[in-house]
Amino acid sequence: MNNKLDIIYSSVTTRIFYVIAILMIIGPMFSKISRVDRLFKAAEVKGITIELFIGLFTHIVALAVIILLGYRIIMVIINKAKLEFIKRDRYIFILRQFGLVIIYIGVIGYLFTIIMTFIGGGAFLIFGVAFKYVMPLGLLIFEASRIFSYERV
Repeated sequence: MNNKLDIIYSSVTTRIFYVIAILMIIGPMFSKISRVDRLFKAAEVKGITIELFIGLFTHIVALAVIILLGYRIIMVIINKAKLEFIKRDRYIFILRQFGLVIIYIGVIGYLFTIIMTFIGGGAFLIFGVAFKYVMPLGLLIFEASRIFSYERV
C-alpha cells in the first residue's frame, strides 16, 4: 500500500486570482453595509417593524461574510493557507482544474469588461455581469475539489 501523498501547492498566479475573485465577491457587500443608516432613518419614520429586523439581519450576515472572507484573504496572502490539494483521484483533480479555469475566466473577463466600459461605454457591462457571476461558481468548484481530496485521505 502506498502511503505517499501527492500534495499539489497552488502557484502565485492562482493565489492572486483567488484573492481577486474573493475581493470581487466582497466588494458589493461593503456598499450594503454602508447603507445601514437608511434602516435607522426608516425606523424613525415608521417605527420598529419586521422590515427593520430583516434589514439588520442581512447587514449582520454581510458583515460576518466580509470578516470571514477577509480573514481568508489575509491567510492566503501571508502564506498560511497554501490552497494545497491532495492528488488522490483523477476526477477530483479535473474538477479542481475546471474550477481554476472558471476563476481565471471570470476574473480576466470581469476586469477586461470594467476597462472596456471606461473606454467604450456602458454596453460592455452586460458581459461583465455574466463574468461576475461565474467567479463564485469557480470558487465553489475549486473549494469543493479541495474538500473532496481531503475527505478521501
